[in-house]
Amino acid sequence: MRKHAQDARAEQPTAVCVPPAFLGEYAQEPDLFALDDPRVEHVVKCAYCFPRLLDLRSQNALGRTKRLRIALIAAGCTAGLLVGIGLWSAPYSGHRPGITRQSAQHPVEQAYVTREIDLSRYDTTRGVGSDAVEPEPVSLPTSIVHLKITLPFLSPPGHYKVAVAANLTEDKNVATGDGTAMGSDPSGMLLSVTLDLRKARPGSYVLSTESEQDGRACYPLKLH
Repeated sequence: MRKHAQDARAEQPTAVCVPPAFLGEYAQEPDLFALDDPRVEHVVKCAYCFPRLLDLRSQNALGRTKRLRIALIAAGCTAGLLVGIGLWSAPYSGHRPGITRQSAQHPVEQAYVTREIDLSRYDTTRGVGSDAVEPEPVSLPTSIVHLKITLPFLSPPGHYKVAVAANLTEDKNVATGDGTAMGSDPSGMLLSVTLDLRKARPGSYVLSTESEQDGRACYPLKLH
């Protein structure tokens, strides 16, 4: 049909030929026009209009193919970019030293510092009394602190509660943490605990360790 229409193609329109705008609309959306529409009946019989209708339909099909190809290429590029970003960020999504992740309600990451304290060289102040000895203060920053504590000589293993308070008689603690002391040598019992001291102001405080077997031992603390 197309070859026959091209062979019989007229180069000049007649007085009854439809305008080019109609040919464009009919080529794009033929279902919008009834077959008994006088303009449609003319187009399918006209040696000038019908070949041009076929040309317009070919152009429309080619345009749709190009648009589909472009859309597929764009979708492929987007998918490749997302995969690349995922692969690039995956090695960094795990736990990193010095970083503590908060709960889902507080997803902001907070840095912590690690400090080692040797309490075996301090004279402990157990409980409250007028004969308490004032040792050199322990020094800690006002941040999230991961403490590695060497307990005093003959300290028993087991569960310990570590706290920071404003003074020896203060019931309300600034920060608390729990840990388990471990070690085979009574002179080197090790206790690890994390204290959140971010809300504390710089100044003098009391650091205490407490266990069921050994009671409470207090040490002067300086926050900076």
